[in-house]
Amino acid sequence: KRIGSVFMMVGLRFIIYLSVFICLDSIHASTTSENAGATCQDKRSSSQNRIQTILQDAGFASKDIDTILDGKLHKKILDSTNPREIGMAFAVLLSDTSPDDISEAFISQRFKTAVDPAITGIGVINSLQSNKKKDLLEDFRKLSLFRSDKKKDESTVGSLLESSPSDDMNLSRDEINAFHKLKNVHDQSDSKTIMKKIDETIQESLLKRYQSYREKSLEGILPYSRSKGDYHPGKDMGLSSKMASVLRREAPIFFSHMSNFPRNRPDNCKESFSWVSFDVGNGIPNVELIHRMGRKQPETGSFVFMERHFFALHSYNSVHGEGGAIPCGDDRTLLIFSSRTSTDAVSGFGGAAKRSVGVRMMGTMVSDVLEKFKTIHTREKSK
Repeated sequence: KRIGSVFMMVGLRFIIYLSVFICLDSIHASTTSENAGATCQDKRSSSQNRIQTILQDAGFASKDIDTILDGKLHKKILDSTNPREIGMAFAVLLSDTSPDDISEAFISQRFKTAVDPAITGIGVINSLQSNKKKDLLEDFRKLSLFRSDKKKDESTVGSLLESSPSDDMNLSRDEINAFHKLKNVHDQSDSKTIMKKIDETIQESLLKRYQSYREKSLEGILPYSRSKGDYHPGKDMGLSSKMASVLRREAPIFFSHMSNFPRNRPDNCKESFSWVSFDVGNGIPNVELIHRMGRKQPETGSFVFMERHFFALHSYNSVHGEGGAIPCGDDRTLLIFSSRTSTDAVSGFGGAAKRSVGVRMMGTMVSDVLEKFKTIHTREKSK
């Protein structure tokens, strides 16, 4: 049961962020235009040869490449780089869509709440210059883990105040101690006061995590305290994939910045930091810290991008996604994207079977989400 709920949550997060771009095209997730397929097969231009080379280097088989050239979305399971990882890659050839369109959608994060009713809050993190803690915390003040549901709120309070080193929560030892200190407040105060104190504590924790990541990138990601010792999520996020090597070749300047963040920042590189909170059924609400950046390549016109979820309160440890939108020279754009999620739910005994179940669950969600995006996008265009 736990594995199922974890994968449904992780899968939906992953697919939603990917789908923000794909919705720009009138793509069908399960069908394709016969004319589009015929046109693709007839064109043997240098740009199409380039597409085939990129897809081959990214690990797509010949039959999969034919599917992509026919205008269909193709997804593939990635080999795991460690026992906690599940990964998927997507590729699709978009008609009448440019890398600029995808760039705008990626940065603005349009439509996200429209297809994910579980999202309860999104906040952009802008505070960088102030030396006053109060000012820096302003970007987090709208974040709350409580929903005016007495039973759920009491469960959230209990889970945090009684937290301990384990894979149930992604908290450092200092964060666990900070929640334990609130027990006296809980005993002497009403529920409204303790919930306010818990929100303030998680806000301060997120600010500290954001500042540490902003300064030191993956090495700055604060550890999660486990029963057998600290787990460092940044180490998993630094591992590479086949598709990553292709994108690094296509955009070496951008990926040098990504690998050495915050150093080596190139011109015209856009980035954003944000927090997202969302409900997860009967469990404690979750909250993520997200870093996104992208850059249009002046040499090729491609748009390359990266997204990191460098903190999640529970259920999974981190997400690292990267991809590119590559123009084909004929009003088509090749979009490739890979995402790797780290979660303790697939480690240990039976890990391979758990990963297999998980990726199947994620895959079945793609069509429904894309169709929902397509409906929303069509409605927006008709206004």
